Amino acid sequence: MNNDKNKRENRKALRSFIPILLLMAVIGGIIGAFSTTGTAAFWTGSARVILREIMYVISPIGVIVMTLAGAVITLIYYRKGKKYYKESLSAGDEETEDLLLANADTNIAKALMYISVCEILSLIFFAAVASYISDYIEKDSKIYMIALIVFIAGNFLRIKMQQMTVDFQKIMNPEKQGSVYDLRFQKKWEESCDELEKFTIYRSAYKAYNTGTKVCVIMFTSLLLLSFFFDYGPLPAAAVGVVWLVNTVTYCREAIRLEKEKIKEESK
Repeated sequence: MNNDKNKRENRKALRSFIPILLLMAVIGGIIGAFSTTGTAAFWTGSARVILREIMYVISPIGVIVMTLAGAVITLIYYRKGKKYYKESLSAGDEETEDLLLANADTNIAKALMYISVCEILSLIFFAAVASYISDYIEKDSKIYMIALIVFIAGNFLRIKMQQMTVDFQKIMNPEKQGSVYDLRFQKKWEESCDELEKFTIYRSAYKAYNTGTKVCVIMFTSLLLLSFFFDYGPLPAAAVGVVWLVNTVTYCREAIRLEKEKIKEESK
């Protein structure tokens, strides 16, 4: 019975899977053939020069803007969270108190999210600055020095703001444990969460795993196709492949470990 059901589901899925596979093969063939033409070589060379000039100009600015934006946005949400929390302490009824506390939690979570997002973006721009460092020195450009100073100062500021935000979460939830300066912070924080909070963390992690896997597939495929036009070697695609591999292996190993623990618990 189950075998027949599986066959029906597979046949249904293949109706859309096979055309997609054939379409991707055709697109890959067209791109591969076009990459050998003189037109492709001309446009590739032009795109490389334009992209290099754009990144050369915007990368130091990106470092500065992302660093400052992360600090400002985080501070805004941090203060809003504190405001809601203080209002909850003098709330007249339990329903209002719960609503204000929920708003405080949401704003503190947003503060942590935005500071992390801006940190990653500033790192991306800083990597570009580092790759063009010889050009900045040759042209006696001072903006890269400004970007470097802002980046270093911003890192210390981000750590301090993360500490402030986490400490405030611990004030709102006294049962929470861990310091951002502790290398085992994530583990201690998870252990201090209740079952509902852990379930939320696990659901979020599973969503992140699925999204990360899809992004890795898209990036790997894109980098593979672009390698026909841009002679950057196998390293970019390999880097994405390593992240994809680590993500997959970690998930599968943890799933196997948890399944073994479940079997042991049931056998007792």
